[in-house]
Amino acid sequence: MGARRCRRRAALPLLLPLLCLAPALAAAPLPLPLVPFDYITGQLVDLDTGAAAWALGGLSPSTSYEVRVSWPASIPAAISFELVDGADTARSAAGAPARRRAGRRLLDTEKLVFATDAAAGVQARARARRALCAEHARGPCRRGGGAAACPPRPPARRGAAAQGFAQPLVIVRAARRSVHRDGPKGGPSQLVYNIVLAEVVLGLPTDIVPVVAAVVVVSLGAAALAARRRLVKGLLSNRRLPPQGWDEATIELLLQDAALMDSNTFPGQVGMGEREGRIACPLVARRAGRLAHGVGRSGDIAAEQPKAAGSSLLAKLSAALAGDALRLAGLVELAPPLVLPCATGMTLTLALLAAAGAPPDVRAAGSDAPAGGAAGSGAAGAPAGEVPGPRFVVWSRVDQKTCLKAITAANLVPVVVELRRQGDELVTDVAALRSAVEARGPAAVAAVVTTTSCFAPRCGGDGAAPRPRRQPAARARARTRPRRRCRLFAAPPRSAADDVVGVAALCAELGVPHVVNNAYGVGAAALGAALTAAARRGRVDAVVQSTDKNFMVPVGGALLAAPRGRGRDWLPRAVAAAYPGRASAGAAVDLLVTLLHWGAPGWAAALSAREALHPYLRRRLSDAAAALGERLLETPGNPISLGLTLDGLARAADGANAAAAAARGGAGADGKARQRADVAFLGAMLWARNVSGTRVLTRGKAVTVGGVAFADYGTHTAGYPHAYLTAAAALGGSEAEVDAFVARLARCYAELRAKWAGPGRGLAAGGAGADGGAEGREGEPGPETA
Repeated sequence: MGARRCRRRAALPLLLPLLCLAPALAAAPLPLPLVPFDYITGQLVDLDTGAAAWALGGLSPSTSYEVRVSWPASIPAAISFELVDGADTARSAAGAPARRRAGRRLLDTEKLVFATDAAAGVQARARARRALCAEHARGPCRRGGGAAACPPRPPARRGAAAQGFAQPLVIVRAARRSVHRDGPKGGPSQLVYNIVLAEVVLGLPTDIVPVVAAVVVVSLGAAALAARRRLVKGLLSNRRLPPQGWDEATIELLLQDAALMDSNTFPGQVGMGEREGRIACPLVARRAGRLAHGVGRSGDIAAEQPKAAGSSLLAKLSAALAGDALRLAGLVELAPPLVLPCATGMTLTLALLAAAGAPPDVRAAGSDAPAGGAAGSGAAGAPAGEVPGPRFVVWSRVDQKTCLKAITAANLVPVVVELRRQGDELVTDVAALRSAVEARGPAAVAAVVTTTSCFAPRCGGDGAAPRPRRQPAARARARTRPRRRCRLFAAPPRSAADDVVGVAALCAELGVPHVVNNAYGVGAAALGAALTAAARRGRVDAVVQSTDKNFMVPVGGALLAAPRGRGRDWLPRAVAAAYPGRASAGAAVDLLVTLLHWGAPGWAAALSAREALHPYLRRRLSDAAAALGERLLETPGNPISLGLTLDGLARAADGANAAAAAARGGAGADGKARQRADVAFLGAMLWARNVSGTRVLTRGKAVTVGGVAFADYGTHTAGYPHAYLTAAAALGGSEAEVDAFVARLARCYAELRAKWAGPGRGLAAGGAGADGGAEGREGEPGPETA
């Protein structure tokens, strides 16, 4: 009896937890096991009346966990948790009502966060063991011995009570959150849910750490992509050179997006015409960036092409950025230019054709804007009847074949005006230009063509041309037009290569179009300032710039620009309207990519480097000239090219020729004439030693170009007193190139002079030169740069 009473008293404490758990266990089915990282799906629980019990297993000590339940948002329900006989609930109150979180889409989620202490995993077992022997709460056990003498906990069973005492339980309940339209009994009676037990580290469940890491990585990538997209959006909005140069990936992104806007890349596109952007060779397609349609339309090269929205966009951006680049270079009076897919000479031809074909009143006024009848009375000096078409182009001489052939290709007659010599310089004869225009009549002159960038000793004029009197309307426009100055450079020197200011004043006075050949003058601040002054003080109808010489892109493009102002861009618009058919987008794309690569700082750095290169080249050439017994030509009006006299080498060549003639009596033993010594050999020697771009010029070269005969061609005038060599401080040059050029020049000069001044006089015996037989390759001067 005593033993039975003892066992009954020991069982009483066990009944108390069962009584406490009775309501929960009565409403819950048998507990199901739930261990960490076990994602269980498709479970059911009755709404409002049901509950689900989950036995938590595999818990580690001193670890945070969360039980997370998710269910379809299409079933409005609230989830509540109850953690019984288990771990610490300090982080989440048991039975707390579910709270909906913003931003969910397909699934609602509720979670219970709890933590175990140092005894976790055995905490529930210790409580169950004390319950089996409640006498330890009051003192020593009657069985004798300590706590170790208590019988061990029996193995876990599937029964709710036994499972509850062995492991902590999570009771999940679901309640409706809304009233169905069919009443309280309408809608689903059960809720489908998913449940998972996950370890929490640094506030993040470990089962979603890979997902979070992936999201972070994707977010970083998306942020980088969005940053590139913002650059493109800013470019489209501002249409200016970017504040920083773009990397190649961003430029390729822009080009790829533009290519995908052309119809030849549309998915499912069916082309039934003869020009549908078809490219046979994949290599050609990649080289062209899949931009196959070109730009422009048959009616206007500047118009948008419906089949090539992306190519048209790139062309517009190229023109806008080119205009910004010209502005930063000092050409602040020029409007955004027309980017043409042809080089300088052909662009000059198109400009002259458009000028010759313009209406007389537009050609005389320099604008096609309505002027209230003031400019519609015909060209100055023309008879009252029908005005004859212009046939002549008055051209200030420059010995470059391209300029003259551009005139003759337009089927116009060149009127060559010689330069005046002023010291070493060759300057513009503005008075002779006036006489040439007036002798033929302004109505018969299609344009006056001047040149800014050219080889020394050709330089600017003395600025003696009178300033034209402005009409009141013109003065009013001048007052309202803002006077912008170049942000990079200071005021210009006294002159530029041609006296464009004086010629602009002359053309404004006589009513004749003025076309400026600014082939490689964009990089010279003095030339930009002179053109700006010419556009403000007189008339400039078009300025032609080469893209390859000014922006370091492949040959094949040019910029045709005109001053800002209503109607003043009539000539570029006339060229765009007269251009036959479409054009290649290659020149515009090359220019756009280069300008984006530079950005505003890169372009400014390139301009500044060229400005610094000119005095460096002058200093190095001056030192070399002093060592060789020569001198630099004094040409302060040319900010790009420098000239070095070769008088000593010419005297040596004359002496060698005289000695050779005296030694052989004019002919050799075999009766063949011997090769004469020529200063031009120096240019050929430099060319053979990988020095290009220099020109060696002497007197006595007669050339006919375009039907016009020139004496001493190459020197820009007849009878120039010096033989000389030219070198240019062009955009993209470097001091290292200057040093290498000066060293090779000095070596070639010394070798050639020694050969001609030696005992055998070099050519007297008809033998090889001092350079080991290169004389046969050096019989012709080096190539001339057009």
